[in-house]
Amino acid sequence: MEEFTSLLDMLSPDMADGLLKQMNPVDIIELSNVSPQWEHVVKSNQTEIKELHVNLEGMEYHWREKTCAILGIKPVQRSFVHFLFYYRKEEELKKMLEDPEDPTFVEKVFDDETFVCQVRQTNIQVFTPNPKLALFNVIDHMLRLFTGTIHMVNIADCLPVYDDIIIPILKKKQVNMCKKIMFPFSVEPVSNALASRVMAIPNLHAMECLFKFPDDFRSNKKITIPHVRIGSSAWMTRHYFLNMDCENIVLTDSNFDGKDMNAFVKNWLEGDNKKLRRMQLTWCNPVDWKSKFQNHIMDGIKGNKWKPKDKTRSRYFKIRKGQIDCSSGIDITRSDGAFATIMRDNYSFSFVVWNYPETTTSSSS
Repeated sequence: MEEFTSLLDMLSPDMADGLLKQMNPVDIIELSNVSPQWEHVVKSNQTEIKELHVNLEGMEYHWREKTCAILGIKPVQRSFVHFLFYYRKEEELKKMLEDPEDPTFVEKVFDDETFVCQVRQTNIQVFTPNPKLALFNVIDHMLRLFTGTIHMVNIADCLPVYDDIIIPILKKKQVNMCKKIMFPFSVEPVSNALASRVMAIPNLHAMECLFKFPDDFRSNKKITIPHVRIGSSAWMTRHYFLNMDCENIVLTDSNFDGKDMNAFVKNWLEGDNKKLRRMQLTWCNPVDWKSKFQNHIMDGIKGNKWKPKDKTRSRYFKIRKGQIDCSSGIDITRSDGAFATIMRDNYSFSFVVWNYPETTTSSSS
């Protein structure tokens, strides 16, 4: 420890920063524990977190061989470090530390609490009688070490039973100010409290919520996030839908009908929106357009079918992961010259904007 502290005295701030950039996250965490001086150097580096993942799959079961929770943190330009949380009784922890045949069990301090751990090259295993407490301690410790912006947060297993873990995590300052939030698909609906908390996160650049919203969920907060994907949108009203102010909107399994889609297109035609690039409604099952939507989509809207020889646009509208074939779409033009295409197929309804006055686009995120 004294050797590392002496080394720090010989390094300039730039050299110390350069040293940290060459180290993997586990080594940085270990180095920060050498002395308060090294901890200060790590914090002062203001390392940004590219990805923060939380998986709570086994938290309520206290499995012995499987993890109770996993925390993954990927600092910018570095590899992941994974914290694996296992349930163990106090008497078991004592035996683990005293086992002469396995000296790899050591005590580590996270946020002023001591835990029995095994430190690997890419992960740290944490053994504790209270995995929930340990998870919070480690998260708080990591957010104090890596003090920069969090680019993306991904939280899995958002069951209502985990609200007392997930909601406090989302309220943490760095997490609340992240640029992108992601929630994987869930069969069971999340709680109204969690859904409301997610919709209240400010300053997001992108949101991907594939969990199931409660049927009675309602939100008064206008969505202004540039890129939005919601995997369970049956709760949305027409008013809420028409007031979304986004660049890219993807909604799955909504209850919107042909009149709602017609209202959306007219809202764009009659307004001055220069932000929207793509709006897609998708369904998991094939859509019977005649019976479900009764051909109301184009009521009062003038458009033209695209022809291959038409040079006004290309056949494909590019998106971040692929492209939309607009060969059978209907083109419409707004009074200010903005140009868009209406498309539908067996599983989706798409509205894409090719250009606005003095701007052009051929791609969408």
